This record gives sequence, C-alpha cells and structure tokens, in this order.
Amino acid sequence: MHKTPPRRLRILLVHQNFPGQFRHLAPTLAANHEAVAFTMNDTPSTANMRVVRYQAARGTTAGVHPYPCASPLTHSICLGRHTVFKS
Repeated sequence: MHKTPPRRLRILLVHQNFPGQFRHLAPTLAANHEAVAFTMNDTPSTANMRVVRYQAARGTTAGVHPYPCASPLTHSICLGRHTVFKS
C-alpha cells in the first residue's frame, strides 16, 4: 500500500513579543512545516523559521475615547490593521 507523505503546512505565528506563548511550539512547527513569525520584538530568528519584524504605524491618541478600556482596544486595532496592510 502506498503511503502519502505528510503535507507541509504554511503557518503564520503573530505575536507582538514573539516567541511569547509559542516558545516551545514554534521550533516543532518549523521543523515539520513552513513557519513564519510576525512580531514587533527584536527576537533572533528561530531555527528553520523566518521572523518578520514590524512597527506600528502610529500609537494611540490620548483622550479619543471616554472609556479607559478603549485605549488598549484602539492600540490592538491599529496593530491589526498595520499587520494586514504590511503583510
């Protein structure tokens, strides 16, 4: 019986401070698949993995929202938009 070779996946790991929670998972994924990390951190490249660094286009503006919780949300939205448009 002919065995099909395992399929190599293309994996994108996005974390501001890579490797973060991917510290143990990333090397394993990179050993078996095409893995790329997208980060703001100046982390050295992980073996077998390309690391793409980005910077936020701009920060948040104080006083835009009356709710204190909105500033982190605005920051996350800005980072998400930058990630999409720069990748």
